[in-house]
Amino acid sequence: MKHFISFTLGLVFTFMIYGIITFFLLIATFSLSSETLTEKENRETFFFLTAFIVTIVTIISAFKHFKNERKFSAIGISTASLISCYATMMLGLICFDNLNYYGKFDKRQWSQAEFKSFKMAKTLAKDDELIGLTKQQVIEKIGTTKEFLINPKCNLLEIPTDENWHLRVEFKNDTAIKAYLWQEGLGI
Repeated sequence: MKHFISFTLGLVFTFMIYGIITFFLLIATFSLSSETLTEKENRETFFFLTAFIVTIVTIISAFKHFKNERKFSAIGISTASLISCYATMMLGLICFDNLNYYGKFDKRQWSQAEFKSFKMAKTLAKDDELIGLTKQQVIEKIGTTKEFLINPKCNLLEIPTDENWHLRVEFKNDTAIKAYLWQEGLGI
């Protein structure tokens, strides 16, 4: 019975710590407002690094318990750490996918699609391929929207992609100064 209690305490205590950390991470980063893709990717990277650190600390704690002859407590902690390892692996895959975004720009494919390729839009934004171009050069490269053409004084071109993101190109003095992907929030 003593071993079962030791195992259960190790398991429950570790899950409680995971729950508290998760709660504070969600509270600190939760937002219903609009965000750029860079902000979203930075948040995902922060989650990955936090999960990685928590996993390492949990494994070290399990080893210390094992060395101090508290084997069943160490087994409980190790069992809980399996979830942390899984979360770290899944978040790592998301971060890896964020880093491998390249989609070669194909003007024919781009112009034929109603919703533009997310990977192409991400490449245009992250590789600064539009920065420094004039409005006319940007329009020739990626096209435009009716709203943008109607208002010649408009300094923001917004084109929807196939993944609920919008490629935004900001202009100043007829030159593109900023290109990024934007997702509309609930605006609450």
